[in-house]
Amino acid sequence: MELASKEIIRGDIALKPASEWKYIGKQRGRLDARAKSTGTAVYGIDVELPDMVYGVVSRPPRYGARAKTFNESDVRAMAGVLDVFEIERGVAIVADKYWRARKARMP
Repeated sequence: MELASKEIIRGDIALKPASEWKYIGKQRGRLDARAKSTGTAVYGIDVELPDMVYGVVSRPPRYGARAKTFNESDVRAMAGVLDVFEIERGVAIVADKYWRARKARMP
């Protein structure tokens, strides 16, 4: 805001006439509005394929932080957990069901 107040406007700037407006004042319908309002929309979390597994990532609470430790054996012992491993910025958990992966992520 401070820099903008110091800006010098040179000359008279002509505004585009309303007849040339491409987006302003135009009604754009959402492509997904009907599916969402009728309950027929399919979301990514609703898709299930044969032999599908689910992954969840647990990240440290601050940007740039890294996981110091995590109790891998406890997580692996949880029902449905297929794998757990450290990644660059957190811990990844893979399970046979989404909610099992999500539950394993919880502290």
